[in-house]
Amino acid sequence: MNVNKETMLRRLQAADFVLHETVLYLDGHPTNQKALEFFRKAKAAYDELLAAIKAALWDVEHDGVSGHIAFDDENGDAVRDTAYIKHSTNDGAWELETQQTVQ
Repeated sequence: MNVNKETMLRRLQAADFVLHETVLYLDGHPTNQKALEFFRKAKAAYDELLAAIKAALWDVEHDGVSGHIAFDDENGDAVRDTAYIKHSTNDGAWELETQQTVQ
C-alpha cells in the first residue's frame, strides 16, 4: 500500500464505521439479504485493509475522531478505547446519549 500512515488509518476508521453501522441495521433487519451481503463484502474489504495496514504499520496507534485505535498483538484486530451509546429519536434519527471509555 503506497499511501501515508494517516490516510491508511482514516480508511480503516471509515471501514470500521461502515461495519458498525451495518451491524446496527442488521440488528433491526436480520432477514435483509442485501444488507447481509453488503456486510460480508464490507467485512472482506475491512479484513484486507487491516492486513495491509498491519503489514506496513505493525506498531501504529492512532487518535481519530472516533477515539483511540490500536492493534491487538494477538490477532491484529483494531482495538478502541471508546464506545458511543446512541438512542433513536421520534423522527428516526440517532443522537449521542453517552460515551464510555475503557481505561
